[in-house]
Amino acid sequence: PDTSSRWANQANIDGARRFLQRRFPALADAPLLETHACHYEISVNRDFIVDNVPETTNAWIAGVGQAEGFKFGPVAGEYVAQRVLGTVGDPAVAKAFVLPKEEYAPPGPAPKPPSEEEF
Repeated sequence: PDTSSRWANQANIDGARRFLQRRFPALADAPLLETHACHYEISVNRDFIVDNVPETTNAWIAGVGQAEGFKFGPVAGEYVAQRVLGTVGDPAVAKAFVLPKEEYAPPGPAPKPPSEEEF
């Protein structure tokens, strides 16, 4: 969160304007007062992550957020409990939810928020 932008960039604003022009023509040129970005986590391959923390045997990572992850709460909780207890039923599912092993470069610095003149 420290390096991400919480502001909509111009491409997003332009896309929203095009949507308004098509769906709500009377609002197409309405003033834009402010923007907000909705942040959520997602794995590189968009799969859930349920796996041991690397180089440990007693710490787990369980990431099933991905914006709509709340829908999976009950089944995800049951699955995580099975993994932690070592009673996984389907090895293919366990294999699909492993922590990616790739190395990732840290993101660059967060862009500055737009000034009032830029709106």
